Amino acid sequence: MPHPALGLPLVAAVVAALVSTPVATASSTDAPPSAPDVLPPSARVQLLERTPDHVRTRLALKPTRADALTGSLTLEDGVTVVGVRWEADGDGVDDAAATPSVRTRTPGGTWSDWEPMAAVETGEDVATEGTLVVGAAEVQVRLAGDAPAATLETWTSYPTPQDAEQAVSLPTDGPLVVGTRHDWGADESLRGTDPESLIAETPKLGVTIHHTAGSNSYTRDEVPAVLRSIYGYHAQTLGWGDIGYGLLVDRFGQAWEGRAGGIEKNIQLAHALGMNRDWHGISVIGDYDAVAVPEATLSTVAELTAMTLEVHGADAQGEVEYANRTLGWTRRMPVVHGHQDVMATLCPGMHLYDLLPQIRTLAADLQAQGLTATQRVGGEHRYAVAAHLAQEAFLSGTGTAYLASGESLPDALGVGPVAAAADDAVLLTKHDVVPQATLDALARLDVQEVVLVGGELAVGEAVVEQLTGLGYAVRRVSGPDRYSTAATLATQGQESGGTVYLAEGQLLTDALGGAAAAAEADGTMLLTRPDGLPRVTAEALRTLSPARVVVLGQEGAVSEAVTQQLETVLPGVAVERVGGADRYATSALVAGDAFESADSAVVASGTAPADALAGTQLAARHDGPVLLSKQACRPRSVAAAYDALGITVSRLAGGSTVLDWTAGSTTC
Repeated sequence: MPHPALGLPLVAAVVAALVSTPVATASSTDAPPSAPDVLPPSARVQLLERTPDHVRTRLALKPTRADALTGSLTLEDGVTVVGVRWEADGDGVDDAAATPSVRTRTPGGTWSDWEPMAAVETGEDVATEGTLVVGAAEVQVRLAGDAPAATLETWTSYPTPQDAEQAVSLPTDGPLVVGTRHDWGADESLRGTDPESLIAETPKLGVTIHHTAGSNSYTRDEVPAVLRSIYGYHAQTLGWGDIGYGLLVDRFGQAWEGRAGGIEKNIQLAHALGMNRDWHGISVIGDYDAVAVPEATLSTVAELTAMTLEVHGADAQGEVEYANRTLGWTRRMPVVHGHQDVMATLCPGMHLYDLLPQIRTLAADLQAQGLTATQRVGGEHRYAVAAHLAQEAFLSGTGTAYLASGESLPDALGVGPVAAAADDAVLLTKHDVVPQATLDALARLDVQEVVLVGGELAVGEAVVEQLTGLGYAVRRVSGPDRYSTAATLATQGQESGGTVYLAEGQLLTDALGGAAAAAEADGTMLLTRPDGLPRVTAEALRTLSPARVVVLGQEGAVSEAVTQQLETVLPGVAVERVGGADRYATSALVAGDAFESADSAVVASGTAPADALAGTQLAARHDGPVLLSKQACRPRSVAAAYDALGITVSRLAGGSTVLDWTAGSTTC
């Protein structure tokens, strides 16, 4: 039975069983030849960590008559990753003196064969890649050879009702969808990496294909718990700080984001020794030495491979001469290869390895056709969406957050580029109370200072009292109207000589992509009336002394009279108009004006401006534009921007009520 999300009594029962109950060993009627070499453990299990969501344990292995260290453990419900750790003698994973293996059986069942476990480095020690065990089981590990001391390590996570909801919400047919870390419930407090510091400027050379090994019997509802256990084992037990793989695929064909930082980025991974900076790692959950690869899984692996290679400019059918200095070899590598092509391991299993030629062919065809991967950063309402966008944008937190009205959006329009320039978050509030989603985001981001955007008509004093009562430093940036507020934001600390994007300040429809464009251009946003330039805006322009002014929208949004005033206020400064037939076309043209290329875009509904405004922070984090879409599809003008900029990843800003999954990839 699945473990409840907050079932402390059951967790306690599981741990009590682990700590106090002797572990069953093979019976006399179920004794394979190696059984006499496995002795019952005399030590008790050491509980390293227990939360409502996971349990982490350690068991010291004991010597046996067969020159081996062994240990046995009874697992209750949940999803467990099992591994072995031992002291290295200086040779690391090349040490052949110790050989780890594992076997399992269900309660009352027969023992599986002993399966070898691949060794990985964890600093001063050597450990194994984790073996996945689902549900109640008995586990035995054996370390044959010369090792002075060793331990059995486990990380158990429990499926939750939210996991089942995610399983239903993420489609496995149609366009490629990649579940986010939020979707599988990653606890970012366990992460010990700074994703920004792991991003390299150079592209990946290709893809290494893996399998996780272990159980193939997990259900779709259990997949998020599987990912959490792999994450915990990699990040905490092995000390890698995060999950080692860049992307994972389950047996149902669903793709999942692995290591934090962005699926389109060259993030240093931890999946193949000596290859982690230069090669992407895609792992299939399960043991594909034991079973065939499902068709849906094969298709998704090919799609992820194609997407990755397209981003990094690699040929699926190509080869690369590569020097692995850690392992001491230089060889000609296929751009798409298996883990066993790198080092001595059975990974990714013979059934998956035999499909590598087919994966290369499929990926090459998909590259030629063009492929977009889609993720969703959503929420129940605009406040939750903004909170989710901020947390995705600032994975390591931020000290300052701008808090704008979610009910009166014009004041928020100028925040995006200002916040992006300072690496500050943007969140939304109601007039008299800060929504819980916003409060949770402030806490998770470790914000110390909150900057209110707009006067008391936009954000009331009750919000100030609420925030100061919670210990936040609070200040306000405002003016008598939206034009003044935008001018105040634009001129605070902004250097002269950049680009100013000028948007109509009433309907806002043509302005929604401008903030991300301004962030890319190290520029800023100002507002104007349709038929005349406000005095405060003119004064801000003189202060900023830009080299270029971009007027957003056609003459129906910002009249020619405004452009004439600009030429008077800023004589000799280039004034250009960027506008399309509608809001969608304008967002596409603005993106093309500001970006030479982009790997990803934040996609917002053309009828949900709050999501677009808050989406600027995530777009800026990934150096991409904000583009507008209809609910089910992107207009041709937006699709053309995808092609022109080379966008391969769509991040939908908003829930399924405003954007279907197809909005990120299907053209109207």
